[in-house]
Amino acid sequence: MGFYNKRKSIRTKMLLVFLPILLVATGAIAAVSVTDAKSALEKQIEERVGKELTAIYESIEHEFTAHEKVAEAVASVYRAKENTLQKSDYKVMLEELVTMNKNTLGSGLWLEPNKFSPEDYYFGPYVYRDGDSILYTEDYETEDYDYPSTDWYLAGKAIKEGSVWSSPYFDETTGITMITTSVPVVTAGSFQGVVTADYDLSTIQERIGEVQLGETGYAFLLDQEGLYIAHEDQDKVMEKNISEEEELKSLAVKISEAPHGKSPVTQNGKDFDAYFLTLGSTGWKLVVMAPIDELYSAVDAMVLKGVIVAFAVLLLGSLLISLYSASLTKGIKGFAHNLSFLAEGDFTKPVEVKTKDELGQMGESYNQVLKDLRTMVEQVSGNAEEMAELTELLARTSGEASHVSDEVAKTIEEIAKGASDQALDTEVTAENVYDMGRLLEEDEKELGHLNAAAMAIDKEKVEGFETLKKLVEKTIESSKATEEIHQSILRNNLSAEKIDRASSMIQNISDQTNLLALNAAIEAARAGEAGRGFSVVAEEIRKLAEQSGAFSSEIKNDIKELKENSEVAVKVMEKVVHIINDQESSVHTTEEKFESIASSIDDIRSVLKLLNDSSLKMNKNKERIIELTQNLSAISEENAAGTEEASAAIEEQAATINEIAASGEKLQRISNRLKELIQKFKI
Repeated sequence: MGFYNKRKSIRTKMLLVFLPILLVATGAIAAVSVTDAKSALEKQIEERVGKELTAIYESIEHEFTAHEKVAEAVASVYRAKENTLQKSDYKVMLEELVTMNKNTLGSGLWLEPNKFSPEDYYFGPYVYRDGDSILYTEDYETEDYDYPSTDWYLAGKAIKEGSVWSSPYFDETTGITMITTSVPVVTAGSFQGVVTADYDLSTIQERIGEVQLGETGYAFLLDQEGLYIAHEDQDKVMEKNISEEEELKSLAVKISEAPHGKSPVTQNGKDFDAYFLTLGSTGWKLVVMAPIDELYSAVDAMVLKGVIVAFAVLLLGSLLISLYSASLTKGIKGFAHNLSFLAEGDFTKPVEVKTKDELGQMGESYNQVLKDLRTMVEQVSGNAEEMAELTELLARTSGEASHVSDEVAKTIEEIAKGASDQALDTEVTAENVYDMGRLLEEDEKELGHLNAAAMAIDKEKVEGFETLKKLVEKTIESSKATEEIHQSILRNNLSAEKIDRASSMIQNISDQTNLLALNAAIEAARAGEAGRGFSVVAEEIRKLAEQSGAFSSEIKNDIKELKENSEVAVKVMEKVVHIINDQESSVHTTEEKFESIASSIDDIRSVLKLLNDSSLKMNKNKERIIELTQNLSAISEENAAGTEEASAAIEEQAATINEIAASGEKLQRISNRLKELIQKFKI
C-alpha cells in the first residue's frame, strides 16, 4: 500500500488498479475459453478416435462375420444333405462359397474318421485361393497331417455350436498371416466334424496400417496374448508382444484388464493418448495411438490467440483507461485549481459544472458550500463591522462619560472649595458678631466701627449672595451633569446589552461556521484524495470559527463585567443624584439663610441708626445672630461633607468608566482582529 500511496497521478493509479483486474479478467476469460475449447477439442478428438475405432471395429467385425458365414453355410448344407452329397458336390459348394468373400483364403469340411464312408478314414476336401485361381486339394487327408488332432479341429469340436477363432498364425508356404474359423457340425446331437474357413489378415493389416491421426498417430491390432497382428512397423507383426516394449508395459496391463478405455503413453519421447477396445468375435485388442501435441495443436494456437487477444484487450483497456482518466483528471484538476483559490481565501471562483456524474455532483456541492461560506463570511464581516461601530460608540461614550465625570469632579471640587470658603466666612462672621457684641457691650463708642463693620457685612452679604448664586448655578450644573452621567451610564448599559446581543450573534455565527466547517470536512472526506485540500480549508475555517467563538465568549465576559460595572455606576449615580438633590436642598436652605442674614443685616443697619435708642434691643438680636451664624457654620460643614462624598462617588464613577473604556478598547482590538481575519477571504 505504501507503494500505491506515493505521489502518483490518477491515471497511473487507475492503470495500477484496473490493469491487474483487466489482466486477471482477460486471463480468466482466456483460461476458461481455452479450458472449454480444450474440453470441446478433447470431446471432438475422442469422438474422432471413437469413430475411427468404431469404423475399424465394424469393418473387421463385418469381415469376420462374412467370413463366418462361409463356414456356417457349409455346415448348414452338410446338416441338410448329410447322406446325399458326394465329395464332388462338396468341392463345388466350397469353391462357390470361397468366392463369396474375397478375404476368405480357403475353406474345408473335416469329418470324423470313417464318418463319410468306412473306406475313407479321413475326409477333408479343401478349397483355397492361389492368386486369382480357386484350387481344390485333398492333400490334408493324410495320416501325417492328421487333422483330427489339430488345435483348430479340437477347438471346433469343443464348442458343439457357434464358431471359434484360432490364434493368428503365419503360413510360411503362402507367406500370409491368417486366422481360422472353426464351426462344429452337429446332427441329432452327434458331432460329425468341423467346417473351417481360413481368413487372410492382409486386408485388415493394410486397413490398420493406413490409419493415421495427425502426422504421427497410428493404430495396431493385438491378439489376446498381446502379440502384434497389425502394425505400421511390419517387423513387429507376428514377431513381437506389446508387453516386451518397456514404454508400453503400462498400456499392456491396462489393455489386459479393461475391455475398452484410454491411457496416456509416452513413446520415443512423444506423448500419446492410447484408445483401445476389444473385438467381440475374437477378443483381440484394437488400439489407436493419438499424438497429443498434434491433436491439441489447435489448443496451443488458441492459447496463442488468447494471449494475443488478451494483450490487445490490455492495450485497448490501457488506452481507454488513459483516455477516461485524462478526461477525469481534467475535471479533477479544474476542481483542484478552484480548491487552491478556496485555500487562499478566494470565495469568488465557483466550479463550472458540465456533467451530471459524481464529479458534477461534487462540483455542485462545492459551489453550494462556497456559496454558504461566502454568505457566512459576509454575515461575519457585517457583524464585525457592526461590532466595530458598537465598540467605537462604546469608546466614544466612555470618553464622553469620563470627560463629564472629570467636569463633575472639578465642579464638585469647586463646590467643596466654596463650601469651605463659606464655612470660613461664617466663622469670620461669627467672630465678627462676637466682636460686635463685645464692642456693643464694652463701649458704644465703637458705633462708628460697628457701622463700618455693618458695611463690611453688607459687602460680605453681597459676595455671599454672589457665591451662593454661583453655588446654586454649580449645583444645578452638577445636577444636570449628574443626570447626563446617569443617562450616559444607562445608555452605556443599553449599548452593553446591544454588544452582548451582537456577541451572541457572533457566537451563533461561529457555531454555524463550525457546523458548516464540519459538514465541509465530511464532504471533503467523502471526496477522498480530491477533497484533501478542501478539508484543510474546512479545518482552517473551523479553527477561525472556534477563535471567533472564543473571542465572542471573551467579549460576552467583558460585556458582562461592563454591565455589572454599569449597574454599579447606575446605583452610585442614583446615590450621587440623591446627594446632589440633598445638596440642592441645602443650597436652597443656605440661600434662605443668606436672605435671612441679609434681612438681619438690614435690621442691623436700622438698629445701628437707632442704636443709641435701642442698645438693649440690639444686644438681644446679637444672641440671635450668634445662633444663626452657628447654624450657618453647621450647614457649611454639612455642605463640605456632601461635596466630599459626591467627589468620592464621582471618582469611583470615573474609575468604572475607565474600566468600560478599557473593555471597549479590548473589544475594539478583538473586532479589528476579526476584521483582519475576514479580510483574508475574498467574496
